[in-house]
Amino acid sequence: MIRPKKESETGGLTLKSRLHLLAAQKEEREGRRISDSEIARVTGINRATISTYRTPYKVVERIEARVVTALCSWANCGIGDLLEVSSSN
Repeated sequence: MIRPKKESETGGLTLKSRLHLLAAQKEEREGRRISDSEIARVTGINRATISTYRTPYKVVERIEARVVTALCSWANCGIGDLLEVSSSN
């Protein structure tokens, strides 16, 4: 599980979710709306978890490897496409 606890432990960096962008790109490619429930059903991830990570640029405090791999598989992307590392300032 990826879980930075304090800013001092991360060197002032934060991890942010980009799931909202990946879902929007997939919606555009497929020409249809994709619900959190659909992503949850396909990936096996709880819908509330999908909703949390689909919040634009949600700061990720912890994420399980199985969630990362399932979402990357669903979006056909790499971890760097799903999670953004940025300065917390």
